[in-house]
Amino acid sequence: MATRSMASITRQAPKLTDDIASWQDKAACYPWDFKKNGDPFFPSSIAASEAHKAQSICATCPVRYACRETAFSDKDTFKYGIFGGTTPEDRAKAARKRAAENTRRPRK
Repeated sequence: MATRSMASITRQAPKLTDDIASWQDKAACYPWDFKKNGDPFFPSSIAASEAHKAQSICATCPVRYACRETAFSDKDTFKYGIFGGTTPEDRAKAARKRAAENTRRPRK
């Protein structure tokens, strides 16, 4: 999975990141009826099958990259829930990979 920084997203789609509410209004999950359909974004267990419903919604979302990066920028959202199609385990794995890449890069 390719990851992009919020700076990258801001340069490519500035209108999506100017105001956090503006991109959230465009999210595929925005019209989700939580009372009727439950909350697939915070599954009751960490089983992959529990996360599948949310990830299928995120797969069609036009702002999933902004959502994903938001999860990386906040320690509480990093640990819980499905954001941008990623589980907490996906984000932890990506964070370890980012850290490893940062330590391998030569400093200028």
